[in-house]
Amino acid sequence: MAYVQLGDICNVIKGEIGITNAIPGDYPMVTTGEFRKSHDKFQLDTKAVLVPLVSATGHGHASIKRIHYQEGKFAFGSILAACTPKNENYSAKFLYIYFNLMKDYVLVPLMKGSANVSLTLGNLKTAKVPDISLETQLKIVELYSKIKIEQDKATDLLVKQKDDIASLRQSILQEAIQGKLTINWRADNHDIENASILLKRIRDEKTQLIKDEKIKKEKPLPPIAKEDIPYELPEGWVWCRVGEVTDIIAGASFKSGDFNKIDGVKCIKITNAGVRDFVETDDYLPNNFIELYPNYLIKKGDLILALTRPYIKDGLKISICPPAYHNSLLNQRVASIRSMTKYIYHPYVFSFIQSPMVLNHYKSKFDGKSQQPNMKMGDITNLLISIPPIEEQKVIIQKVNELMVLCDGLEQQLFDSNEQIEQLMQSVLREVFEGEKSN
Repeated sequence: MAYVQLGDICNVIKGEIGITNAIPGDYPMVTTGEFRKSHDKFQLDTKAVLVPLVSATGHGHASIKRIHYQEGKFAFGSILAACTPKNENYSAKFLYIYFNLMKDYVLVPLMKGSANVSLTLGNLKTAKVPDISLETQLKIVELYSKIKIEQDKATDLLVKQKDDIASLRQSILQEAIQGKLTINWRADNHDIENASILLKRIRDEKTQLIKDEKIKKEKPLPPIAKEDIPYELPEGWVWCRVGEVTDIIAGASFKSGDFNKIDGVKCIKITNAGVRDFVETDDYLPNNFIELYPNYLIKKGDLILALTRPYIKDGLKISICPPAYHNSLLNQRVASIRSMTKYIYHPYVFSFIQSPMVLNHYKSKFDGKSQQPNMKMGDITNLLISIPPIEEQKVIIQKVNELMVLCDGLEQQLFDSNEQIEQLMQSVLREVFEGEKSN
């Protein structure tokens, strides 16, 4: 197949406006992001392919995440270039399809730089474009449109299936904390000690820890009224409040000038508290802060809960402190929940707090308020938790983990299906190019 250089068939124009300087207005503004912004002025009135001029990943790595197509009056950021055909021999829509499909092979190799990797207008103009007839270009555009419609349908189905798996995960957790996953286990284990006896031992332990000054004495927790109980528990289980069976601390108010991104003792901030997964960052405090703030030291396995905006669509922002953050310090607006007794299996507490019951409890408390949700310590300590016997806690988590592995497998299948759809689309279009090459 013969090729021409992009600069021979297109005008290549750099964007005029910094993305952060855009003034919202009547005209769409193309950025490197997926969605359009707006601007009060337009730069071009035509059909164009828009190519990012900076790497999507940075740090010395060349990459382009997406190519855009735009027509009509529009603005575009200064870190993009618009490619507009010089005459009617080339279709802008075809060029978009071609570069979107072949960006990793045609455009990315043209990016240069050791740290700030970028694509110059000069290099972009040397990009190779198939020298094919307009008729063939339009056939490819038509084929692409048909495939895209089918791809979008398949993607919509995959999104729904992913939502179904998320709902399944929530159902598993809810059934777990209501004892529905261990009905048969309880039928085979009649002689297990009642959780009310376990709870008495925990209270005695906590009293001793306070006496030994190992934990602080807290305000008495409110008694549990009958109307507070959300559902009936299996025989041998008991209701209590989270503050009765765990040790909970809120972070310290460290100064912004104390932090650095290089070395020291790791600090857990609100940005680390993800939904189920802990998000690692490069936030450090001076090493001597360990001695200055011993009451804010976090251990591996502690539960990390965001206190500001504690939940998003995906669930409550609670995760487990990983080994890499053992003996890290806890920053403000984050809480740590730690088991203080052998009679509570910590993974059970984690699963309970992830459950729909807890998420809905906090949503009912904060949704509809004018300000963003901000949890207080009492919102955690006063939270109701159902406690099974210690043996059953472990069986519950074993069953939850087994079922979550199945959910992981289903999600991987969906991911693979999505990849296959994308690969099929690219394969079909490549065959078109190869067919043209052989003609």
